[in-house]
Amino acid sequence: MILSQTEYAEYFHGYHIIDCVVRDRNTLYWTLLSTYDDSKPAPPTHERATSIVSCFLDEPEDAWGWTRMTGMSLMKAGASLEPDSRFVGVDLAGHVYVIGGGENRLEKDVPNGKLEASRGAITRLKTLFGRLYACGGLRSLCHRDGAESWLAVGGNPPLPSRKEVDNRVCGFNDFDAFSIDDIYCAGDRGNVWHWNGKTWRRVDFPSSMYLESVCCGSDGYVYIGAQSGNVWRGRDDRWELFHEDSLSLPFMDMVWFADTLWATSDYGLWQLRAGKIVKADVPIAIGNSSGNLSVNDGVMLLSGEYGAALHDGNEWTLLFDLATLRSEHAKKPA
Repeated sequence: MILSQTEYAEYFHGYHIIDCVVRDRNTLYWTLLSTYDDSKPAPPTHERATSIVSCFLDEPEDAWGWTRMTGMSLMKAGASLEPDSRFVGVDLAGHVYVIGGGENRLEKDVPNGKLEASRGAITRLKTLFGRLYACGGLRSLCHRDGAESWLAVGGNPPLPSRKEVDNRVCGFNDFDAFSIDDIYCAGDRGNVWHWNGKTWRRVDFPSSMYLESVCCGSDGYVYIGAQSGNVWRGRDDRWELFHEDSLSLPFMDMVWFADTLWATSDYGLWQLRAGKIVKADVPIAIGNSSGNLSVNDGVMLLSGEYGAALHDGNEWTLLFDLATLRSEHAKKPA
């Protein structure tokens, strides 16, 4: 592990991990939300402290750093590689925080409105071919075009009708792409759309399941994680229920890494093996780190409530075990 007990106390104690991102193979970030007294009603997330924790693996003597603030609601962790290399955190309301290149500051919010880059809550950040993209409510997908500049992809899909809004067929929870002109977005109940570089088209999707995650695999298929851990596979208008399950949570993140599909939730890590999605055969400490996944620069970061681990394409490295660190911290005299 690379996190000492002293470092745990400074950077992670009193916080929960809510997201993670790989900026490059030596630069990792986590967004955290402060804990609260669970004997009392939960305060609004924007009243709780948000922390951005950085780790520079190639600087072991000075690896860790943090930035803390209030006024954020469940900040997602993102990485922009083009036109500049930055950590970019965006919360549900579109507030933006940027770190890198000598910057550590708030930027202007993602423009929000029916004719703007975003049309509602920001639900996902993802780096596609160097650009940072964000999706969200009322079928919106945009990308960061530089400091304080966000552009809607293709002007965004047509706005949902009132009936579609009432039936929860209106928002995006995730997206992925085979190229910048071949993007799939999905969310809510069977709401799947495709951007071909010229026009947006509603995909003829055969289910009204709630959709949570999207991965475009190098095998040519689109994988869509649905409610209860079900996974659909297909492309264009041809889809099959590829994996059936009865979990209490959908897969939060799905990524393609080391020539296979990986999927995770707070309950564990799964992978595509021999044509089936199965529980990943990993050490207990690695599996306990499940929650979020991020892939970039040849590595995959797994992070969750109980720790974080890194995969280099060949083997896993446990970065830190929060369960053990919390237990040891609690034993210290007040």
